[in-house]
Amino acid sequence: MPRLGALIRKEFLLLAHDRHGLAVLFLMPAVFILIMSLALRDAMDADAPGRVDYRLLAPGDGYAERALAQELADLLGPASTDADAILIDVPPGLADRIGERLAGSSTLLLSIRFDASVAAADRLLVEGRARGALARVIAEFLMEDELGLSYEEARRLREAVDAERLPVRVTSAAGRAVPNAVQQSVPAWLVFAMFFVVLPIATGVLTERENGTLERLRLMNLPPYLLLLARVPAYYLVNLCQLGLMLAVGVWLVPAIGGDGLDLGRSPAGLWLVGSALSLAAIDASSLDDNVEAGHKFAHFKFGKNSDYQDFPSHPLNRTLPWFDYLVHTELCTINYDALLHSDAEKLNELMRMFLNLKVLQTLKLKTETLKNFVGDVWRLMKPNFYHNFSHVTDVTQCMYTLLVATRLAGQFDPRVAAAAITAALCHDLDHPGLSNVYQNSEKTELSVRYDGKSPLENHHCAMFD
Repeated sequence: MPRLGALIRKEFLLLAHDRHGLAVLFLMPAVFILIMSLALRDAMDADAPGRVDYRLLAPGDGYAERALAQELADLLGPASTDADAILIDVPPGLADRIGERLAGSSTLLLSIRFDASVAAADRLLVEGRARGALARVIAEFLMEDELGLSYEEARRLREAVDAERLPVRVTSAAGRAVPNAVQQSVPAWLVFAMFFVVLPIATGVLTERENGTLERLRLMNLPPYLLLLARVPAYYLVNLCQLGLMLAVGVWLVPAIGGDGLDLGRSPAGLWLVGSALSLAAIDASSLDDNVEAGHKFAHFKFGKNSDYQDFPSHPLNRTLPWFDYLVHTELCTINYDALLHSDAEKLNELMRMFLNLKVLQTLKLKTETLKNFVGDVWRLMKPNFYHNFSHVTDVTQCMYTLLVATRLAGQFDPRVAAAAITAALCHDLDHPGLSNVYQNSEKTELSVRYDGKSPLENHHCAMFD
């Protein structure tokens, strides 16, 4: 638990220093919600005006012409004075023409001209709504001039038959009301925003890699699940704040600037449950690749059975020789070992045997899996340099092993000294860049600057082991 608490605190500190990442997580989706909710408001509202760019040609200024212009503005939006693609031409004397129409004449009442560039959908929209506007004007003319209805009677009749006022409920296939623009935009951009936690998570991982924190965590043999679990509290809290902010934008901010309001439904617990599931999915997806690597990805190599341990009880020499004397007669205790002739898998297996033979596990009270991860991490840290590579550290470790065993010093030293000696041999060139201290200092490299020119490579190797 102390380790987990320290890791959780580390994640909160990393997150607090990543102000740009936090700004992206909160500001970007809020802006997108505002823009898309307003931009799609009319497109997703069947009752909204068509908002097409048209020009009204009405030379007359009579009551009928003014009424038709108002109806067209209600259904299509205000007319433009410089539009050329759609022209709606009202012939002069519209009131007289309506009277002739009611008398049975086929007098032209309206003319619509479309440019070839106008889409078919816009043509149908303009034609349908222009016919509807004209029908309203005719109905009003009929009620007041022909039927002699009073203003109040005519108003009630218009409202009773007004298509926009008829009580028709539009639902989706599931039987629910068709969602408006804000109902669509908030959930969509909320999911998008939650999965954007990959940005601060990636930034944190890169920062840890650059300053060596990630390497130190790996060398501490922290299990992968602990590294992942430590990220959950910080980013889960961020995701819940995102959930609250985005819902607040939909409920209050969008209506305040002229859009539709967000309907949250009647289940706060359901919102929390869905938000929590999305948050955990986002954190897991964002952390998966990193934790595959951070979680000792080299622990997959398999070393064979420890033949030295397995064979010792039945070996004829064990009756007269102690353990370390017996090891002198095994193939790893030799001055003819050549690491270049062995594959990486073989070298990993042989390094495991050296540590096991020197009883490092018992001395340091380690698990076999821990030692395997440690040796695998050393393999990963060694760059493919011409000389200072994994074969070099294996060669040095085997030489140290031979010295300890062949001279019987391993049996004379404190077991912790032998463990320290073999570990130092394996880790003496951790993450070697391939160039000497002289080069580092003369070129003022990052390592030289970091350690003020004082043994930069040795200090770096120790820092990587820390």
